[in-house]
Amino acid sequence: MPLHQAADVDAADPLRAVTLHALQVQRRELDQQLRRLERARRDLVPPAPDSWRGAARYAYDAAYSAVVQQLEAGAGALRSARQRTDSAILWLSHG
Repeated sequence: MPLHQAADVDAADPLRAVTLHALQVQRRELDQQLRRLERARRDLVPPAPDSWRGAARYAYDAAYSAVVQQLEAGAGALRSARQRTDSAILWLSHG
């Protein structure tokens, strides 16, 4: 069973069930935000036109690199949060 789907949780432990549900919602939201960020990275930040030269090209390349690094850092943080959420779901599902 995928980690983000509902797991069998003891009905006698409502706190565990509520926590598991909250983590599953969080997992879906992290997936959605990661997809949005990856789409933005792909669609909103084009490389410089080949015709640019000199200072304009240098300035654009530097800004482009900074934006890409920030987007990649954000995506990495979302992937890490998703992995930690998966671990918590797994732990609660089998703990």
